[in-house]
Amino acid sequence: MLETTSTSLVRTRRKQVDRDPGEISHTLARDAGENYIDPEREEHQPPPRKRQRAASTKEVTRKKQRRSKQGDLAGLINMPIEILAEVASHLHAADILSLARSSRLLRNLLMNRSAVYIWHRAMRNVKDLPPCPPEISEPYYVSLLFSRTCSACGVMTRVHIEPLLLVRLCTPCQCTYLIPLSNVPTELSLLALHSININRARPNPYKAHAPHDYLRQLLAEYEEKKRSNDVNALQAWKDEKLAILERRNDLARSIIEFLETVRSDRAQEARETGYSRESAIISRMKQIGWSEEDLGFTPYSPIWERWRHLVEAPRPLTDHVWARIGPKLISLLEENREYRLTMESGNRRNMRHFLLYDLLTDIYTKGYSAITLKARNPIAQFATIDFTHRGPFPSLNHAFNWPIVRTLYGTDFTEEEMIGELDKHRDEIEALVAEWVGRIQTHFVNQLCKGYMNQAEPLRPAITMHDIGQPANIPDHLKYLLRADSFFCRIPSHPSGWPPEPLSYDTFIATAGLGKFHSKDAYPELWPAPKLDNIVWYPSAHCIAQELLFSMGRLDATYLEMMSVGPQFAYCASKAMASDSGIGKSLLGVCNICKLIPGAEEVVVTSPPVMLKHLLDVHGIFNPEVNYHYSVRPNEQ
Repeated sequence: MLETTSTSLVRTRRKQVDRDPGEISHTLARDAGENYIDPEREEHQPPPRKRQRAASTKEVTRKKQRRSKQGDLAGLINMPIEILAEVASHLHAADILSLARSSRLLRNLLMNRSAVYIWHRAMRNVKDLPPCPPEISEPYYVSLLFSRTCSACGVMTRVHIEPLLLVRLCTPCQCTYLIPLSNVPTELSLLALHSININRARPNPYKAHAPHDYLRQLLAEYEEKKRSNDVNALQAWKDEKLAILERRNDLARSIIEFLETVRSDRAQEARETGYSRESAIISRMKQIGWSEEDLGFTPYSPIWERWRHLVEAPRPLTDHVWARIGPKLISLLEENREYRLTMESGNRRNMRHFLLYDLLTDIYTKGYSAITLKARNPIAQFATIDFTHRGPFPSLNHAFNWPIVRTLYGTDFTEEEMIGELDKHRDEIEALVAEWVGRIQTHFVNQLCKGYMNQAEPLRPAITMHDIGQPANIPDHLKYLLRADSFFCRIPSHPSGWPPEPLSYDTFIATAGLGKFHSKDAYPELWPAPKLDNIVWYPSAHCIAQELLFSMGRLDATYLEMMSVGPQFAYCASKAMASDSGIGKSLLGVCNICKLIPGAEEVVVTSPPVMLKHLLDVHGIFNPEVNYHYSVRPNEQ
């Protein structure tokens, strides 16, 4: 029978190392005391024989018996069993188990056979509890479901219950009392109760295992039926085992569903207890002066996890618990207040950054936005082309050079205060923007006027047809700067021997990062004012561009409209060398050696690396020297 699969494991203690594991007792030594009598054993147990008292002439001296000390439990022990049963009928089955384990007196009382109806009434208080199987006792069944002790040795364990075998075995006991099911014949293994998940300490955790004493008994019954040569009896025995296996599977499913419900209820109860505890803690904190803002934690706060560990614990808040965790919580609140104030200050700083950015954007839109113009297309006579000019404008990083902007950004204003301050100082900031833009334009116009004066040329503005959507009202100084022959250059700090790169007005603005807004979320940093001292007029590029424009009949065109036409007006050795820096740039690098070769085409390059490669590949000159004139080699003539 299955009595040895579970109840025999319960009687065994780990300290009994000399006993054979197969001889584990059948009854409960831990959950049932010496007074608990199994009903099945009581029916087969013969009545005790009466012994004749021997006559004695000697006077027997008896020792004085001392009353046992029952202490505070005296009233409970001496209470009539009916009253105790009535009290226990309102308790949970796990509470009865805890009472039985609390003292020896209560153990002897509740583990007695006469108290079995107390267990039955307590088990009826557990919702959806599957009925106790007949092969195990009620205390063992309650212990199996509601305690975390090993069924064999009684130690606390984290191992889950195995509902098919009705046991919970710790890892050492699994290795001691379980054997693989492969040790029995295949025909018999189909009839045996087994588990595929219980033995996790073995190399193969999913190999079926069963208690070895149960398998020994099952094998003995099987061999006995086979030796009887009674086919019908053997088949009846198999049917009986299959029926037992089916009933146990049904019970195991019921137990699994019940335990899942218990876990869900416990989790919900723990959450409700945690919510109640949190509400009580917050209420006490408000009573001692902490505000709602101080009690607000964000998930990104580094203190959040420590606060949750103390506040949301699934245990009621008592005065003793409050005295222990109160100082810790106050320390966390002080730390969180500093963190919150720092974060709020950073958020206000970002707000001021965004408002300053929006102010500059509004100033740019209303007075410094891009200008889109139309002009005649040099290729198609009756067509027009569109081109856009974006003048210089300070970014917020440039504006940080102004004391008023630094003050507005650095002062810890609220949003309403910051909006008011910006309205108050808007005229001052607009004046600083105009001064910043005028400084750049004035420098380029002065250089242009000085260049024309040195070359004794009259100033002529670029000819444009009209604006898009508005009359042509571009100032004359901007028309001078937009001419296709207006070129500037940077004076190099270390002369390299190569001619400087020509720069148009728009090219300088684009390369210096002065004509576009950066991201609103960009990190605010201080950028120095644009350096203009090394920007001068470039007369050579101006003259070359004038010759080309004259040959095309577009002497007063803007370089923007010439760039809009396309690369067909770029005079380069190849179209790949064409760029948008202006017309004069493409004629600055000319190979003088190729000009000395009769019949050779003129070679024009746009950058020093291209010229160096040409000198090495064509003329065999490696690392040419500056201001040294090379002659044509004989094989090149």
